[in-house]
Amino acid sequence: MNWNEVFEYKEDGFLYWKESELKRSHFRNISPDRKAGCVGKGKNNKAFYIEIRYLDKIHRAHKIVWEMHNGKIPNGMQIDHIDGNGTNNKLENLRLVTCAENLKNKSRYANNTSGCVGVSWHKAQKKWMAYISDAGKRITIGYYKVLDDAITARKDAERVYGYHENHGR
Repeated sequence: MNWNEVFEYKEDGFLYWKESELKRSHFRNISPDRKAGCVGKGKNNKAFYIEIRYLDKIHRAHKIVWEMHNGKIPNGMQIDHIDGNGTNNKLENLRLVTCAENLKNKSRYANNTSGCVGVSWHKAQKKWMAYISDAGKRITIGYYKVLDDAITARKDAERVYGYHENHGR
C-alpha cells in the first residue's frame, strides 16, 4: 500500500487526508485540515494509539507514518514509540525494533509499589528483590534491605542488558 497517495504527514506527527481521498463517496465529516483517525482506548480508558479506518480496515497511524517514510515493516519487527506515548507519531519518536527490544522500553505497570520496574518486596526474605529479564528468562539480581540499593542494582543491570533509557518511566 502506498500510504503517500492517501495521507499527508505533517511535522506535528499527524496524518491528514489527501484531497483525492476526500472526494470518495464513502468519506463523510472529514476535511483536509482535519487529522485522520481517532485515539483508541485501552484498559481504564487510557489512550494508547491513533487508529484510522481505511477501506473497512483499522490501521495504526504509527505504522502508516513509518511505512510512508521507510517502506514496509519487515516480518517480526515492530514500531516502538521512544517516549512511550503511543499517540506521539512524530517520525523522530519512532524506531524499528524486535519484540524483545520493544519490551526493553516498557512503561511501569500501574500496580507497581516500589516505584521501579524489576524491584518488589519479597515476603519470605523480608527484603527488596531486584530482578531483570533477558532473552525471556528472569534473572534475580539480588535481595536488599534498602529499597534504594535494589533500585540502583536494577538500573545497573538495565545498562548491562541493553534496556532503553526510558524503560520504566
